Amino acid sequence: MFDCLGALFAGLILPIIFIVGGLIACMFWYISVPLLVLFAIAKIYKSKSSNAAL
Repeated sequence: MFDCLGALFAGLILPIIFIVGGLIACMFWYISVPLLVLFAIAKIYKSKSSNAAL
């Protein structure tokens, strides 16, 4: 009985945890990477504009 429950737990719960974790990680990357790129572009643009003004 316990072995059967353990197999069900491992067969059903663990893949769900991995799928949810993977989706959260993908969403985090899709949100954070564009923000970092935009932040870097904004910093470069600001430094270039300030250098041009000087």
